[in-house]
Amino acid sequence: MVSLYVLFFESNCKAKLGIIAIVSLVVTYYIRVGFGRYFTTIDESYYISLIGNPVWYKTSIVSGFVVPFLLHSIRILLGIDPVSLVVYYSLAFAVLYVGIIYWAYTRVGISKKYSTISLAVLFVSSFYIWSFIQIRPQQLGILVGLSIVSLFMSIKPNKMFFIIMPVLFTLLIFTHIFSFFLFSILLMAYFVLVFIKSESSEEVFKKFLGISFAVLIAWLAFLSFPYSSRTIRTLVWLLNSMPQFDNFQLLLNYFSSLSTFAYIMLVFLIYHAGKFLHSRYLNDLVNLWESLRGILIKFSLQIIFLALIFLSVGFYIQFKLGASTYTKIYRGSVLTLVFFQLGNIFFGFMFVRGFLDKLKDNTLTEFDIMAIIWIFIGIAMLFISFFMPKGSAIWGFSNWMVRVAQYFVIFAAPTVTYALYKDIKAMGLSHLKLAISILISVLIVISMINTARPPQIYDYDIVWSDEMIDVAKEVRLSNTLMFRYNVSPYLKFAMENLLKAYGKPVEITQGSSIVLSSDAIYVYGSNYHPLSLGFFSKKRGPVIVILGTSNPKVKQYFTTLLNKEFPALIIGEIDNCEMYIKQGYPLIVMGGKLANKCTQLLEKNRAMLVYMDKDSVVTPYFTYSVPSPKKEWWNVNEGLFVIQAVKYHGAPILIIEGTNIDATVAGVWYFVNKVSQDIEKYKNTYYIVGKWIESDNKVLRFLKFDPNDNNGFSEGDTVEIIEIG
Repeated sequence: MVSLYVLFFESNCKAKLGIIAIVSLVVTYYIRVGFGRYFTTIDESYYISLIGNPVWYKTSIVSGFVVPFLLHSIRILLGIDPVSLVVYYSLAFAVLYVGIIYWAYTRVGISKKYSTISLAVLFVSSFYIWSFIQIRPQQLGILVGLSIVSLFMSIKPNKMFFIIMPVLFTLLIFTHIFSFFLFSILLMAYFVLVFIKSESSEEVFKKFLGISFAVLIAWLAFLSFPYSSRTIRTLVWLLNSMPQFDNFQLLLNYFSSLSTFAYIMLVFLIYHAGKFLHSRYLNDLVNLWESLRGILIKFSLQIIFLALIFLSVGFYIQFKLGASTYTKIYRGSVLTLVFFQLGNIFFGFMFVRGFLDKLKDNTLTEFDIMAIIWIFIGIAMLFISFFMPKGSAIWGFSNWMVRVAQYFVIFAAPTVTYALYKDIKAMGLSHLKLAISILISVLIVISMINTARPPQIYDYDIVWSDEMIDVAKEVRLSNTLMFRYNVSPYLKFAMENLLKAYGKPVEITQGSSIVLSSDAIYVYGSNYHPLSLGFFSKKRGPVIVILGTSNPKVKQYFTTLLNKEFPALIIGEIDNCEMYIKQGYPLIVMGGKLANKCTQLLEKNRAMLVYMDKDSVVTPYFTYSVPSPKKEWWNVNEGLFVIQAVKYHGAPILIIEGTNIDATVAGVWYFVNKVSQDIEKYKNTYYIVGKWIESDNKVLRFLKFDPNDNNGFSEGDTVEIIEIG
């Protein structure tokens, strides 16, 4: 009934738009919570996990910063749990997609009637449903990029154009870097065609200049952003992993300058290549296009047939690249795979029909040309996929063409609508309207089920069950998990990310004693619990401090420092840490496992959230490292430290250790002078990871281990906090 109303009834476009928005909401909610589980995907599961990491921007590799920032902000504002956030966020975007795409269509000159029908037609393709249902940077990147194209096509190259475009491209690159690359390629390819056709146009040149400038500004802003280094490292790794670069390993230090120079040269070449082709070969190219147009119109049926074969071959190659995943999902059935792609097949067929009809009617628009450019971008991405690294059991790097298809369908939908309505007018029979409405409805349902992947049909387990959610809510930070039966790496991945989203990065392995059991999961306890740093305030009374060294100068420094906050009993080297733990007094343990028996005991019994090695720190979220000393062990100018608290066998213990002795002292100094001074701020903090950096070329006397030692901690050095959990 909805399809019949939207396609054929003459009514207010706003009413139709509202109905499409409601359909989008229903589809989203059905996919999210239908079939007895909460739907998620690999990328989405990862981005949802960042909700539980307060310093995700420092520790996580992301392809866009805006979406994680939005998720954090919404969760803080609404105070809801991660799963509810996923559902509400998805429902909001289901409506936002409808509104922005409708605005974009009307902005580029498509009538309101065709815009609403095109929106309905989009639901025929699962590529569209995938694009708005998944919470990931590409979801928002598509909308920002579409807004750029719509404004680019509809406004004059005035001062406002030169302001809006850099702002939008900067927003796009921080929203999704892959979308930034794709939309930049789209517009540059478009300008090649425009320059050939009308090289002398001043407006074209101004727009080209404005877009080129906007892309450059956005790229430089991204390169200078302090937290984009992990994303840039990933780009460099992808390039260096391609076989073509075996003899040319692109160094990270040169990537920024090389990429910027390459872009400037590309802009220069595009402009001059367009001018050259226009001046030398314009007539030849025009004659070639007219000849090609004539052939396409004359042999339209054959062209449709060849185009479908071409598209089928492309998707078959894409299937072979990801065969291990696709075969598992579709339970090894080619028939199942083809059946659930019927919506996409119909959409592709109608696009070719619509394009040929527009070619014949001489009604091609810039939007149609851009849809064709997306096809060529998809072909290029498919070719590149052959040279990408294989990835891991979870992550892959060969599905770029599928990602491009999610952009293509939005640009192609008006062309599909053109073909659909031309057929309807040619038929002219009222009873066929019902048949067409039923056909469109059935294809939408098929694509919706293909996206939802119900367990009755698909072997797809990147999902969250009610049981998994209940466990995630109940477990503690110190717990470990084990599934009762063998599960796929995908389900483990989904569970780990769900736990991280709740701020509980629980390891999936066997622990000591069972504290919780469900139908599918055992939860194991341990002999420790994370303890708030706020426990160790000056109001707590006396503490026992175990240094791990009997050096009198060290004892004197720490006695003076700590007695500002605690009545402290300072103890040097010990052999029996259990004796002090059994007394139940609050302990402060300083130094790593090589220097302090207590740290060694706690690490051996896996009684800490954060673990430290010689030159690295491993948190529940990330691993940090610093360079090893190049010469003497004491000749260091930086180091990592950890401040964390646990309750072990009933004894509250504060552990402060560093990758070197200077970093350890920096950690103690930071705790006394910063944390203890604002202890209320840390009442829900279990650990702090910091970095000490030599800044003043001074060193405390007891840390000067050689007459030439000028590198070491002093109170004028820089202490940077890199993670709090």
